[in-house]
Amino acid sequence: MKGIQNNVLDGILAMTKFARGEKSVRAPGTYPCSYSRCGVLWIQLFSLPATVIEKIHRFCKIFLWNSKRAPAVWEEICHPKKDGGLSIRHIQSWNVALLARVLWNIHRKVDKFGVKWVNEVYLRSVSLWDWQPKKGDSLLLRRLANIQDIVVTAFGSSEAAVQCMMEWSNIKGVEKSKVYVYLRLKLTRQL
Repeated sequence: MKGIQNNVLDGILAMTKFARGEKSVRAPGTYPCSYSRCGVLWIQLFSLPATVIEKIHRFCKIFLWNSKRAPAVWEEICHPKKDGGLSIRHIQSWNVALLARVLWNIHRKVDKFGVKWVNEVYLRSVSLWDWQPKKGDSLLLRRLANIQDIVVTAFGSSEAAVQCMMEWSNIKGVEKSKVYVYLRLKLTRQL
């Protein structure tokens, strides 16, 4: 870097654990992501509004049946092919599975800024599974509490949810597809 002596720069890089030439400093609250991954990031953090889900379903139905009367119930289309469906993901269940993954990251206290922030500011010494949002908490935190209730209900208890998610975890975190398969069967009737 211009204007900084190499020994000073090496000290700064050692303290910050940044690599030379790495663009590591960004505006607070921004995430590095390509356009293709931004949608995945946002759908993992926020639940889709019912109107958006209805429009997506409508577009899919028009595509599949050319605006004619549907020969099957939409929930049946979301079943795996071996069960007579088309293996189209049930959007509400997929969204819940993605948000359950966020809950799992908070439970495991994953080393990410947002997870640390939720654990230190909101949960403090309370277990995620016992935590209830306060009136002034953000919409995202209230939605996560709602997802927490859905997950606990689907699994039967918080202990059962933790046990299953432990079994479905790998080094990258909980496998979304396994959570989805489990929740799809339980939630298509409820959502």
